[in-house]
Amino acid sequence: MGRQGGVTLIELMTGLAITALLLLIGAPALTTFIQNNQIRTAAESILGGLQRARAEAIKDNNLAYFSLTTSIDDSCAVSAAGPDWVLSSSDPTAACGSGAQVIQKQGASGTPNVVVAATQNTVATSGQIVFNGFGRVTPVQSYDTDIDLTNPTGGNCGTGSSDMRCLRVVVSPSGTVRLCDPNVAYSLTNSQGC
Repeated sequence: MGRQGGVTLIELMTGLAITALLLLIGAPALTTFIQNNQIRTAAESILGGLQRARAEAIKDNNLAYFSLTTSIDDSCAVSAAGPDWVLSSSDPTAACGSGAQVIQKQGASGTPNVVVAATQNTVATSGQIVFNGFGRVTPVQSYDTDIDLTNPTGGNCGTGSSDMRCLRVVVSPSGTVRLCDPNVAYSLTNSQGC
């Protein structure tokens, strides 16, 4: 009778030890990836909502309100630090849940650690951007509206290996909307910067 193949207990324990060591080494990088992904998800959600608001305003030749809100139910309030957002045809305050004027709404689920801050020329805004039928921001503004997304749970915004890659959504007075990295300087050769 021939000898049967297999692994010994020592070989199995060695394989498990190597696997555990690799997981231990990779865990911090995975955590940073997950926290950065939360920022990216929230930023793309806000970017998409703003682009849809502008398109709705042009399509209907009417005002479209993009509002950062404290929640997406009827207890909502517009807030420059609101993690949720509502797209509506009028001010959605206290009517985000069932108001007929609500076109689309998005909660912050899946991005619990992301902090949102809307500013205009470094001064906090109301958290509401209104587009007119021409796709321009109304009332007429002189400065871009910046919506910064950070993740203090994951670390500071920066370029180091353990830092978060924070993002900014910029809405110009002309109504153009773009996503950029606030830690990178904008140039003709690098459009990722702000």
